[in-house]
Amino acid sequence: MGDSHLYSRFLSGEMSSSWMNSGKTRYMKDMLGVRHIQCVLLAGALLVNHVQQGNIGISAVAMTNQDHKTDQTYDWKTDQVTMSKGSYFYSVMISCFLSGYLTTKLDGKMMLLISTFIGTFLTYITPTLIRNYDWNIFFFIRLMQGAAKGFIRPLVYSQLVRWMPPDELMLIGPVVLSSVYLGNAIILMMGGYLSTGQGGWPSIFYFSGNIGFIWCLAYIGLGSQSPNSCFYISVYERRYIEQSLPFAIRTTYRDYIPWKAIFTCLPVYVLMITQAANNYASQSFIKIIPMFYQHSLGLDVKLVGLVMGLPFLVGCFVVYTTYFVMKFLIKRKQLNHSEAHHIFNGIGQFGAFYFFMYCAFASNYYLSFSFHCIGMLLGSFQFNGFYMNYIDLSPNYVGLVAGFVVGCAHITSILGPFISFTLYKYHEEDSDSPQSALRAKEAIYFFIAMFFLWSGIMWELLGSTKVQPFNDIRENEVTEVFGNKSLASQY
Repeated sequence: MGDSHLYSRFLSGEMSSSWMNSGKTRYMKDMLGVRHIQCVLLAGALLVNHVQQGNIGISAVAMTNQDHKTDQTYDWKTDQVTMSKGSYFYSVMISCFLSGYLTTKLDGKMMLLISTFIGTFLTYITPTLIRNYDWNIFFFIRLMQGAAKGFIRPLVYSQLVRWMPPDELMLIGPVVLSSVYLGNAIILMMGGYLSTGQGGWPSIFYFSGNIGFIWCLAYIGLGSQSPNSCFYISVYERRYIEQSLPFAIRTTYRDYIPWKAIFTCLPVYVLMITQAANNYASQSFIKIIPMFYQHSLGLDVKLVGLVMGLPFLVGCFVVYTTYFVMKFLIKRKQLNHSEAHHIFNGIGQFGAFYFFMYCAFASNYYLSFSFHCIGMLLGSFQFNGFYMNYIDLSPNYVGLVAGFVVGCAHITSILGPFISFTLYKYHEEDSDSPQSALRAKEAIYFFIAMFFLWSGIMWELLGSTKVQPFNDIRENEVTEVFGNKSLASQY
């Protein structure tokens, strides 16, 4: 039986990892272990990435706040700020492709550590460089950060599949990936307070950098490429993980890469469209919506950060709660992983569409913001949907698929703020007109809602939760040598 079929049977509920456990190994499934430490570290990598990626949203509000001018306030034009915000993703698109390829060739631990350290260092020196070289250097720094940070998402996916047995991964994977929301929540909520403190907006970047350095130290000591290379894992847990995974997933090197099959796979492109819709919305929420609500509701920077970050935070708790619900339903065999992904993704995308459409046409800003929060809470169900679809399609090449899909999908991370900014600028030029503000809000949320609607329809109709044929790896091309013995000879 091929690796693809074996992994599919795990995910569909036809097979449990308990079939292969014996002796003390059988107790590993329900115990916390080193694999969970690795999940926390990988979640931390995503958190650091989105704290440092999203810090520009709230810091830009503080840096250009003309109502409270200080020696740390800059008279940058709004389009200059928008260009700086988008520059991050110009290089992310390229580095995602490169990262996806390198996950099939090199040590994932070192790549993850180096990319996070470079991004962290650049974050730390940002305030100093801005003081001396103004917004042009800000554009360049964000460009360099994107080049480093594009590696993280594909690497996290590729590390997850090597550390977690399939049935556990489908439950804990969304919890790890929800750190995307948690990172956004932290920087938005803390950024508002930090920017109004004694340190001003530079403290936002120092805070982001400190979190990154702490993670780097933790990962140097505790992170590992795979169970077989981990020095502090027990023999029983290592055996449990390795016997739970198909042979090809346990290897770190891929000699053969099915480029043509990946580039012609319809579910891959459907996943790309779904990811692009989510990117469009999330970047608008982080970079444009805070400025819009600040002007429309007259909120100060601190309160803007709090109210915009809270929905992200609560969304994380929704994912944590869903973990226990899914575990209960799957244990009682009332739901398998494939069904769960379709159901939860439908709730996330269509629920978000419904309430963001209400945001568009609500005439009261406070009511609109309430609908905004509900839409984001429902949107968090997508972590149990398309966010896990990368692993569904190809556990063997998940890093490569993630690099290709995420890289292409980031085009809307650039377009999203530009489109939303164009609509916002229309409101800004006629800020005394309530009708102008309502029309701008209507257009911003309408675009976001329609992206969710069409991508949701496409994923439910054309997407797939089955392992794709290109996932199979030729046995004579899969080698991982330990001394003079291959990994296959150990089993």
